[in-house]
Amino acid sequence: MGKRKSESEEQVEKKVKSDETKPKKNTGTIPIQRGKFKNRYLRKHASLLHRLDDPATGILVTTHVHQETRALGQARGFLDEYTLKLFPDVQSKWPPPPSRLDIDLEIVGLKEEKQEIDITKERYFQAVDSACSGLLFLRFRTSVTPMEWMKKFLEHYYALPASDKTKLKAAISFCYRFLPVERVCPANMTDVVKSAKELFTSDKFDYSKSVAIVIENRNNEGIKKPQLVEKLAEIIPPEIK
Repeated sequence: MGKRKSESEEQVEKKVKSDETKPKKNTGTIPIQRGKFKNRYLRKHASLLHRLDDPATGILVTTHVHQETRALGQARGFLDEYTLKLFPDVQSKWPPPPSRLDIDLEIVGLKEEKQEIDITKERYFQAVDSACSGLLFLRFRTSVTPMEWMKKFLEHYYALPASDKTKLKAAISFCYRFLPVERVCPANMTDVVKSAKELFTSDKFDYSKSVAIVIENRNNEGIKKPQLVEKLAEIIPPEIK
């Protein structure tokens, strides 16, 4: 005679069966991790760093995991619309095609970039693989900097009537944060501190503002938050601490 299952075991078994038969939620979007989508719509992550004469700036957009493609469509439409609306004299700004020299362009990933430059010189933004789920990076290919863009947009937004604000929020409902990025560097302690130091000493830095150090680390165990905060705090100019 077999042993009778306990009540807790029966509950667990019912839950497992329920989960197996429960229909999976349809997010209505293509996962951005799929190779074909990434190859067609996103530049390679390494493209942000492989040209010293073409420093990367842009806007980092956060969204839910598995909703990246919808967020990408909304973000691109939003940026294109308001770039032309807020900066009517904006110009697209692409680097000159890389010369072959002694480098195999296909190996270092520049061959595709040259083709993209030739085709899309009038585009203002370039979607780049962030290498993290739930994060999108729209690289600026314009004469406007990310900080200039964001300041102008916020001025415009706060002046809108409540009904227009509601419509705008609905148009970018899959996008949660838009973070302007003025520096991109390899994700290690030395390069992060170096880039921050360059930013603090640049003519773009506004010394009338206070500074907050916020570190959000993904997929990188080599950076320890307390140590990085300490090192960054050391290089903040004393007049703005």
